[in-house]
Amino acid sequence: MKAALPEEQKQFLSICMDSFFGNILEKAGKENLTDLDDEDIEPLLAKYLKKRSEEEEEAHNKIIGEYMEAVMKGEQASLDTEVASYTFADGLRGMATWAYKSSEYVGEEVLAYLPIPGEYVACADVNELTQGRDWSLK
Repeated sequence: MKAALPEEQKQFLSICMDSFFGNILEKAGKENLTDLDDEDIEPLLAKYLKKRSEEEEEAHNKIIGEYMEAVMKGEQASLDTEVASYTFADGLRGMATWAYKSSEYVGEEVLAYLPIPGEYVACADVNELTQGRDWSLK
């Protein structure tokens, strides 16, 4: 059984994705996504993946919250294209990081891995147990 996204979330994702790729197409002066190359995408990815200030992040979250609240009430709502683009790029980065960290190779070879059931060590130094690596989610 597949878990489906609620319609409001599908609409939000679509708006964010359209804004992000629309910005890239506009800046590159191209008509179709298939015409884009790395040189077209890199500058905007760098822009939208840069560290935002706490104030910027709060402002973006407020805008998104107001948008979602209006949509949930059935009102007409629009979302700023810059905020949507930042949101899409941030979500894309999060999914890529999750995919990397949850891959079998990284889970067993790069991160500290201990199959379950593992050995119980009540008091030990974390660096000693994991050789300074994060625990695997695998």
